[in-house]
Amino acid sequence: DWFEGRSILYSDRPDRQRRVLAGVCAASLDVISSALAEAKLDTTDVDFYAGHHGTAWYRQVTQENAGLGHARYADSFATNGSMAACNCPFVLALGLQREQVQRGDIVVTHAGGNGSTWSSLAMRWVG
Repeated sequence: DWFEGRSILYSDRPDRQRRVLAGVCAASLDVISSALAEAKLDTTDVDFYAGHHGTAWYRQVTQENAGLGHARYADSFATNGSMAACNCPFVLALGLQREQVQRGDIVVTHAGGNGSTWSSLAMRWVG
């Protein structure tokens, strides 16, 4: 009964918080591009994006920033919020459950955390 259905973010230094979030979002282009280059893939090869859900808008911003707007995705923030390190594997599992990921699809993940860490992985789904 304590939850009123809305989240409120409080920061005593909102200017710093905005810079941190913007920095991690900006880094998504570099880290995703690096993962794709290492795998000898292009953004157009990506079928599914398993992005981090640090905020309600984070997945969309990083996906579009990296040039993956065409890729399928599963968004779980509205029902689960951020599950920190579990976000990417959970979104991938959700995509599999919804049959959004098929054998042979190229899947890219991207996660950011604590304002100074981020990662990305490009893989062909053989499941």
